[in-house]
Amino acid sequence: KDSWRACYTGVESEGTILSILNANGVTNVPTVVQHSDVFFPPDEAKPGPSDGKADAELGAGLRHMVHTRLVVKEICLPLTAFTSSRQLVRIIYGCITAHGLAWTKCKYMHRDVSAGNLLIYPEVRRTQEGKYRIYWTGILADWELAKHADKKVATQPQRTGTWHFMSAYLLDHCYMPPTIADELEAFLHVLIYVLV
Repeated sequence: KDSWRACYTGVESEGTILSILNANGVTNVPTVVQHSDVFFPPDEAKPGPSDGKADAELGAGLRHMVHTRLVVKEICLPLTAFTSSRQLVRIIYGCITAHGLAWTKCKYMHRDVSAGNLLIYPEVRRTQEGKYRIYWTGILADWELAKHADKKVATQPQRTGTWHFMSAYLLDHCYMPPTIADELEAFLHVLIYVLV
């Protein structure tokens, strides 16, 4: 994954969060192979506009971002690739399991449950008879907006989450932080969205 992530005090990278989840045995999340922020040497930086404005004015209102790369073990399919309603429910159940384990074991809340962040992992397993079989399991991905329970203040200036899947309460109370109940309602919205 090659992306730009928010870079504010107290915001952890997705790779760091996933490494913590992996180390604590949280299942149904991507397995980190490697992650790093990409920095450019100062001599390669291009000068900005020199129209006489103060440095503070030049970046005012812009989001602070840093280029980051993340390599994970799993190669997944989009949630929309499901082949039956039973399979879809099992995949979403796997993602709910990941969410619950991340909270109970590590105190991380995902904060962006959406159809694009629930993935299908076609895992090859060997049966007791010695044959190989593909099991489609759910992977809860995109942990870059996750937040630890100890962080009580907003770590980013804008609202996190995907509006289509937010709980009714959060949409009506946009300044309230999300709760576990809001996250669980988001899983329900994903199920309805994908089925319809």
